[in-house]
Amino acid sequence: MSVRLARDRRRVILYALPRARRNVDRYVIRALSALRDSGAEVVVVVTGSLDSAARAELQRYCSTLADAGDVPFARRMYKWALQESGLHPEDVDEIVLTGSGWFGPTHRGLIDVFAAMDDSDADLWELIEQRAQLLQEFPAEGFPHVEEPYLWVRVRGALTSSDFLYGGSTGVPLARRASSQGFSTAAMFTAESMGSEDPALMSVEHLIEAGCPVLPRGPFAAYPPFLQRHAVIGRELMSMAVRRGFDLDEVLEGLTRTIAPKALNANIGMLEVLLPSSPESVPSLRILALAHITDLNAAEDLLQRLESLPEGYDLVVTTTDGAKAALLGRLMNTDGGKMRHAEVRVTPASPGRDMSDLFIACRDLLLGGNYDLLVKVHARPMGRKTRVVRQYFRRYQLDNMLASQEYVAQILNLFMKEKGLGLVFPPMIHIGYHTMGKGWSHYRRMANLLAARMGIQVPADEVSPLAPFGGMFFARPAALQLLANERWTYGDYRRSGGKRSVSLARVQERLLVPAAAELGFHSRNVLTAEHFEISHTALEYKVDELSSTVSGYPVEQIALLHRAGRIGRGGPVSLVRMFLRAKHPRIAHIFLPMMSLVERVYLGVRTVSSESRDVGSRLRARRRNR
Repeated sequence: MSVRLARDRRRVILYALPRARRNVDRYVIRALSALRDSGAEVVVVVTGSLDSAARAELQRYCSTLADAGDVPFARRMYKWALQESGLHPEDVDEIVLTGSGWFGPTHRGLIDVFAAMDDSDADLWELIEQRAQLLQEFPAEGFPHVEEPYLWVRVRGALTSSDFLYGGSTGVPLARRASSQGFSTAAMFTAESMGSEDPALMSVEHLIEAGCPVLPRGPFAAYPPFLQRHAVIGRELMSMAVRRGFDLDEVLEGLTRTIAPKALNANIGMLEVLLPSSPESVPSLRILALAHITDLNAAEDLLQRLESLPEGYDLVVTTTDGAKAALLGRLMNTDGGKMRHAEVRVTPASPGRDMSDLFIACRDLLLGGNYDLLVKVHARPMGRKTRVVRQYFRRYQLDNMLASQEYVAQILNLFMKEKGLGLVFPPMIHIGYHTMGKGWSHYRRMANLLAARMGIQVPADEVSPLAPFGGMFFARPAALQLLANERWTYGDYRRSGGKRSVSLARVQERLLVPAAAELGFHSRNVLTAEHFEISHTALEYKVDELSSTVSGYPVEQIALLHRAGRIGRGGPVSLVRMFLRAKHPRIAHIFLPMMSLVERVYLGVRTVSSESRDVGSRLRARRRNR
């Protein structure tokens, strides 16, 4: 619906799009289309890297596209973009400063926003009033201060050329600074009516209920423990927004590409507890099951689990020698089963195991375009774990992937409902394993290098990535394209990375979600009700114990522990390091590297001395034996 300007004002809308990618998110196009329909002149200022197709698409919705290049966004770019369009602040009656910090609008468009804006004679008008800046930064946790576009501010008169309008964020809301200089201010959704000093962050549920046509991005993008501290529940907000007409796939696509996956997973509560009930229907999908089997003792159980898939699925099994292949071929008899087609592929024994078989031996299946969905499972020896832990691991993975026909049908329905859903897998296992807190382990550096090589710009989680650590998952083949397009070789999986051997397979496992996110696909976790009960009670107890010696909310406890750094073995030297890092960071920055150097020299001397004593002892023993 088109809205024409009131009283023949010349209005310019400056829309900022920071960190642009090769292609443009759909929610940005929706926003620009609604802004263009207002009849105003639209100028888009972009930072990041656009390809020619994305540039051409943006130019359809604006009069000027001002490309600032691959640099961080700053609000001074608004003024620069206006000048790039051939205009100056004094040439226009009013300027709207906005950007990619909101989703929408809903079906009514922005007609009510422009009508309210035209009815106000205030010098500065906000869509959502901000009396205080409540968002906090957490640099050590991966959430530093980043200058973002204004949500929606309209200015007139002398304010259009005011320096503080185009200056950096000072922590003082723009309207307050304008008021202090004698300018009048107004808002469509006031802080008082929304019950918060910063409604776009803390009261989004009230904004949605009040009919706000845009959905602020902030409550989904901040540091999860900070949002939890203030009971900002992203999953509830998302459900409310969808009921009000916001497009879930568009919103998730925009969030997935710009927020660290595990943080987004926590902020939106992307865990589905699937109850043992029959779904309304079983989707008709072309499904491929990929099973890497080298533990023949577990083969029959795994193949039986796959019978939870709908009738007509294809099965491809990879294994490492002909004898195993022959036995597996007999077990995979398709007569009377649900399989449409079965195949065994013999592959070289490789440290990459199931992951090398996925991206090399089955690459043709990933890129062939013949399947809507694949399920990847494996049965491989687990020599270093006790029998009880091995049994729990397999039960945890397979129960939460293939519990029953009804359970699998619910997973398939998730993919049908959400076209942008790329992967589904169980959450990180924390019983029998100590992966929590160190999910990256020593794979972080290689993961960063591979991500850069493949053009993955999705922010990385600081502590642990969101990943199918058990190596089993459902996925759309399209979500695996970035990894599947690479020409991996079995030799790649045998290379060492630095002092410690770095497993490419484990790195790929940790890159599955960000690689899918770069393409706009989001991921979800799933659990059966039984495993949710086991997991939550165990996790609650452990978190309670870990929190017992540190005061404050979890967000404060985490910040303190991160400042103190690694505890190590908890000896005197480790405690001194922690004290310096927590209380005297400047001294720690100077002193601790020197301390580490002295410690390494001391350990080296002690090792040499010990070896010398051993050699001397052996020589003396030889003399005595003579």
